[in-house]
Amino acid sequence: MPDNAPSQAGVPALDRIFRAAGRLFAERGFDSVSISDVAREAGVCKANVFHHFATKQALYDAVLTRSCEELSEEIERRLSSEADASLQVSHFLVWYRDYLRAHPSTARLVFREVTGNPDLAESGPVFPVLSRLFDNVVTHVRDARDAGAFRVDANPTVVASLMLGVTLFNSQTEHLRTHMPAWRDVSDETYVDLLTDVLMRGVRAVDANAMSDMRNGAT
Repeated sequence: MPDNAPSQAGVPALDRIFRAAGRLFAERGFDSVSISDVAREAGVCKANVFHHFATKQALYDAVLTRSCEELSEEIERRLSSEADASLQVSHFLVWYRDYLRAHPSTARLVFREVTGNPDLAESGPVFPVLSRLFDNVVTHVRDARDAGAFRVDANPTVVASLMLGVTLFNSQTEHLRTHMPAWRDVSDETYVDLLTDVLMRGVRAVDANAMSDMRNGAT
């Protein structure tokens, strides 16, 4: 179920706490959310929240870790299901865009933490999950390159960072597009196709001789 779904009928208390905390932390940030806020949003008492989490920091870490783990599992499942390596990028970008739209709190929370926490790599349980997620994407890109889908000199780490980072950034700035003239010639329907084209073909204009030299490894 998308993390912005309003219905909580039949949802266990712990899941309601996770869902409420994820929305609130994503919208307001860590400092502006209290345990009382989470309890009220989840429809439980404060004691219920403290029964599961000793501190607000523990709750925040658990919510962020769970969000990253769920995203990582979905990414791994999606990449592993694509048999045709040549279609892996385009299909992944479409799925990833749709996933981030369906889980706006997850997208916002991860984006906020990655861009706003300078100590992320040194503290807490979140960084190992994010690192594992990125490593999985790099591995799939490397396998696709080795299968002949990409240039032999394509760097899997750079390709993976583009696949993940550009789409995440795009999902967090969609609300600004209607106010930015530069976006008027890029529709929602064409964005992923255009992004895929840039990722797969690049942007530099080359003539036939230069293209032949590139293919032959000349400088």
